[in-house]
Amino acid sequence: LFPDITLTFKKLVLIDDEAFQNPFCIIVPNERMLDKASERWQKNYYYVLSKLIDIILTKSNLNIVMLIHAVGQSADALVGRKAIESVRKIYSGRIIYYVEEDPVRLKSIISKSTFLIGSRFHALASALSLNIPAIATSWLHKYEMLFQDYDVKEFSFKEPDDEIYERVESLLNEEYRNIIQNRLKIANSLINEKSKAMWNLILSMMKS
Repeated sequence: LFPDITLTFKKLVLIDDEAFQNPFCIIVPNERMLDKASERWQKNYYYVLSKLIDIILTKSNLNIVMLIHAVGQSADALVGRKAIESVRKIYSGRIIYYVEEDPVRLKSIISKSTFLIGSRFHALASALSLNIPAIATSWLHKYEMLFQDYDVKEFSFKEPDDEIYERVESLLNEEYRNIIQNRLKIANSLINEKSKAMWNLILSMMKS
């Protein structure tokens, strides 16, 4: 099988917004976690997000960007706002709510992050393709397959599990992050090779 061509799309633009000047991680919510995911995720999605937020804010100096990409009829914006309601006032200045519709800017913002926690496939694929460690909260098999392709399947959670908190704490450790980033670099090298082989095959078929 050949890889998704979006994984090799590397175009980035300059991101100089004030919101992204200090080190940050990203959370990308998805309204579908409340109606399409497992029953346990539907019941515990907000709780898990709030606990992950608390761990990051209390155990690191990272800011958190609540990044909304799905707009229009999507309720992701409402989910994102509700997820940060429980943030203690002492930390309120370290969580940033940000809406970005442009997919190139979205990927460029992700490229500047320390790691990403996401429920949107596009955001997770963007992170991994840029060697940015990521944690997936999901309900579809394609999320698991994506993380398996990148040799980080232990970071994909189809069910809420206490291990997710251990994973986010591990990503707060720079040495451990570097280990994961090296895994992603190896995976991306293989994906790039497969992509080149795919295009070579397409070109040869067009010429024949």
